[in-house]
Amino acid sequence: MTPQELKKYNTANMNFYDYVVHYLNTHTDGYKLGAYDSYMGIANAKLKTYFKELHQYSLKDVTVDVLDEFFEYCRSVGLKGTTMKRYKSLISKPLQKAYKSRIIPENPLDFIDEISVEDFECDPLKFDESVILAEKLNDKYQIKMSDVQEFIDSNVEVDYSALPSVPVKKANRDIMYDNLNLKKAREYYDGILKDKPPVISTVDICQITGYTNESVRRWIKKGFIKTFYIVNSYATTKEQFLEFLLSREYNDIEQKSELHEKTNLQFTK
Repeated sequence: MTPQELKKYNTANMNFYDYVVHYLNTHTDGYKLGAYDSYMGIANAKLKTYFKELHQYSLKDVTVDVLDEFFEYCRSVGLKGTTMKRYKSLISKPLQKAYKSRIIPENPLDFIDEISVEDFECDPLKFDESVILAEKLNDKYQIKMSDVQEFIDSNVEVDYSALPSVPVKKANRDIMYDNLNLKKAREYYDGILKDKPPVISTVDICQITGYTNESVRRWIKKGFIKTFYIVNSYATTKEQFLEFLLSREYNDIEQKSELHEKTNLQFTK
C-alpha cells in the first residue's frame, strides 16, 4: 500500500464526526467570519451525539440510509427544519471533499431529499447566507457578528398568547400620522430602543407596539418592516424598526392596540 493509499484508507475509517471536525480545522479559510465557530458548535451537538456516542460510523459507513436515519433522529429530538438544514450545510463540504478525493465512491448527500421547513411564509436564508448578511449588517449598521450570534442563541420558543391582544375600537383620527409630532415621537422611541440590542426580534416588536405576533408577521409580509431571516426567526435592526414606528403605515392603523393609542396621544400636535 502506497503512502497515499494508506492516507485514504485511514481517512475512510475515521469516525465521521472526527472527520467533519478535522475538515473544519484544516479549512478555516473557506468559511466566512463567524461561520467556523457556529459550525463547530452544532458539530459538537447532535452530530457528535449520533455519529460518535450513539453509533460508531466511520466516513466510509455514511450512506444515504445512514444520513436519512440521522435526520430522522434530529426530528425525533425536536429539531426544526432550519436547524437540520444547518447540519446538512455543515457536512456538505466535507463529504464533497471526500468524494472528489476518491475516498468514498459517491456523495450520499446528493441523494438526500430537500429538508422541509414548516410554518414559514418565505424561504429562510441558508446558514452561510445568514452569516454573509450579518457581515453586511455590520458594515451598514455596525452590528457585530457576536450580537447576531447572541440573538440566535437567545432565540427560544415564545408563548405568543401571553403577548398583548388588540382591542377592536373605533379609530381615533386625532392620533393618526398627519396629526403627530414626529420629532417628539422619534425622541420617545429613541429612548425606548436605547438599551435594546442591535438586532430586534419579533418578540421585541410585539412588546414595544402592543400588537400580536400575527399583526407583526402581517406587517413583515406586506414589507412594512424591512427584516431578514436568520436561522429560525425574523429580525430587524433598530434603525429599520425606528423607521417603521415613525411611518404612515404604522401610525395610520385604524384599530390601534391600547399601547399604540396611549403612546400616540403623547405626540399629537
